[in-house]
Amino acid sequence: MKNKNKKIIVKKGSALAFILVIMAAVFIVLVSILQYISSQINYGYGSYYKGESFQIAEAGINFYKWYLAKEMETRTTPQDVQDFWANDNPIGVEHSCDESGAYIVDYESGNIKGKYCIEVTPPEEWSTIFTVRAIGWTERNPQSKREIQARFRRPSWSEYMIVGNQQFVLNDEAVVHGKIHSNEGIHFNGVAYNIVSSEQETYSYTGGLLGIGAGTKDGVWTYWSDEYNDTQNKDVFQVGKQIGTDDGATHWDFPSVDAYINFAKTGSMEGISLPSTPCDSDGCYFDNTGEGRHIIMNGNTMTVCPVNSYCTSQLGCCIGFFCSGGYVQKYSVINYLKNSGSGTCSSCSIGNSCATTYTIPTNGAIYVEDNAWIEGTLGDSSNHKRVSVVAADMSLDPGKNIFVGRNNITYSSYDGEDMLGLFAQNNIEIIRDSQNNLRIDGALMAKNGRVGRDTYILDLPNSVTFYGSVVSNGKFNVGKGIIWWLDVGYQHAYLNFDNNLLYYPPPFFPTGVGYSMDSWEEL
Repeated sequence: MKNKNKKIIVKKGSALAFILVIMAAVFIVLVSILQYISSQINYGYGSYYKGESFQIAEAGINFYKWYLAKEMETRTTPQDVQDFWANDNPIGVEHSCDESGAYIVDYESGNIKGKYCIEVTPPEEWSTIFTVRAIGWTERNPQSKREIQARFRRPSWSEYMIVGNQQFVLNDEAVVHGKIHSNEGIHFNGVAYNIVSSEQETYSYTGGLLGIGAGTKDGVWTYWSDEYNDTQNKDVFQVGKQIGTDDGATHWDFPSVDAYINFAKTGSMEGISLPSTPCDSDGCYFDNTGEGRHIIMNGNTMTVCPVNSYCTSQLGCCIGFFCSGGYVQKYSVINYLKNSGSGTCSSCSIGNSCATTYTIPTNGAIYVEDNAWIEGTLGDSSNHKRVSVVAADMSLDPGKNIFVGRNNITYSSYDGEDMLGLFAQNNIEIIRDSQNNLRIDGALMAKNGRVGRDTYILDLPNSVTFYGSVVSNGKFNVGKGIIWWLDVGYQHAYLNFDNNLLYYPPPFFPTGVGYSMDSWEEL
């Protein structure tokens, strides 16, 4: 009987232990479920608050877009834009969001209440871009913050590989990397690796020699019937065309760049004492002595000579009796003026009495109130340069020219640290006696005239390479294609856009005054 009772007690104890284990397991499961439900509720609230914080941060970016548009309405010149960033204490520039005095705004929309902070990284000198950082948070959960960063950019004339105000022709050997645009029309026969656009849906093509082939044409067209370039075995329009404003083409207003010429002149003259010191660290100004200046860039420095005379004859110039002084081709310099006293030099060489060496401004303008001949290499490994050379006399029309091609114009580096602008009031002219394989690095603009080269009979240089951007009011031309059946001029044209120009155009180079959002991301 006792043994039976013991067995019952043991069975009761085992059942109690089993029940306790089950209860513990159920308790653990219930706690886990409650924790999961709680975490999901907290996550939901967190996501809800984060969503609200995101809306608030986005409102901060939209506020700055509005603020910037309002500020830029009355700023119509490059000086105005520069002054805004330098002197007007723009919102968000003075303090970061981590500092006392940060620009913080109360936000309320419907049931959402909170704040956003604006933090602005202003543009570097001459840069077209700046960034805005907006941090948003709610009143109910200020620890749940969201950050948005947007980049704003001003449009620039140097966004295109070629911008033309008039119609122009590129031959079957042309290879173009970068956008091409004309306000009138384009006869394009090479291979284009970006959009080719014309403001006009149709235009009156003037034709080749003696008007051969003239007539009404589409704004962008090619003589290849199937738009396939048999010379290069590739499609002519690799990316496509834009013909007319309804198709996305725009208009570029060439007269609007006058303000930049005047601004460059003013900037180049600041801080200098003429005539003894025409250069300082911010710029150089050279007057209209003689026929202009020959400028040879030597990395950090430049050799400058005043030009006494140059050849303007299509057939070239014979110097002296029976050419005893040599023979000079069109647009080449004949001789130079001495820096003091009378007399001339036959060359622009360091050490002779016609040459002076100056340090190239690091971030400014070289303004020549006359013609300019340019060559050489800009910058070196320890002294990078961003500079514009301007040739203009605003009292004259069409004005002064820049001549290139005697030697190459190159950069010391291609990461955007070196940047050259050539800004001519009239033409940027490749001389007759130019390099057989010519390279020109830089952004080129001919305000009243054109970028190009005259047509010379029995003239067959091999190639011209542009690295940068070309803006030409007149008909852009580098040779072959104007008299197509003679094939005179440069046989190959390689036009390569420099992407650094999107964000760092040369100093004083024309840009728009209004900003648009260029990129957007959440941090």
